[in-house]
Amino acid sequence: MLQQAYGDQCLSRTRCHEWFTRFKSGRMSVVDEPRSGCPSTSTDAEVMQVNEIVRVNRRLTVQEIAEECNISI
Repeated sequence: MLQQAYGDQCLSRTRCHEWFTRFKSGRMSVVDEPRSGCPSTSTDAEVMQVNEIVRVNRRLTVQEIAEECNISI
């Protein structure tokens, strides 16, 4: 019913139930909790540089692109 009224701006019924369960169990914040995994370390400038390199020559390997941009794989 909420999705009909608000469209894409509304949480799905399943997501609403998940959040309700989280808050009912004692959660007090809507901020994401830390997760395991590699954090994003690239900057917008690096991403744009890689984009330009790939547009010029799509046959480069990941290793070659990393070396040219001085970034890690």
